[in-house]
Amino acid sequence: MASLIIKNGFIVTMNECCTLLDDGAIYIEKSQIIDIGKTEALERTHRADEVIDASGSIVMPGLINSHVHFTSVLRRGIEDDLPLEGWLGTLP
Repeated sequence: MASLIIKNGFIVTMNECCTLLDDGAIYIEKSQIIDIGKTEALERTHRADEVIDASGSIVMPGLINSHVHFTSVLRRGIEDDLPLEGWLGTLP
C-alpha cells in the first residue's frame, strides 16, 4: 500500500486536546499517518491509491489489553492441560 485515505468517519485523534472530528479523514503513506482533518479538505490536498469510506463508523487507534495477573505469567505453561476447576483448586 503506497497511500490510503480513510474518509467520512468520526475520527478519535487521541492528541493532547482529545480532538474529535465528525466527517473526518486520515491520509496515510507507507503505514505512516501524514495528515488528519475534514474529509473535504484532505480530498483536495491528497490523492491516494486506496480509499476507505468509513461513513457511520468510528476511526480510532487500536486498543491494547494491558491487563495481566502476575502469578499467571509465572505459571504459564505449567498447568495448561488442567481444566478450569482443577486449575483454580491449585491457586494459593
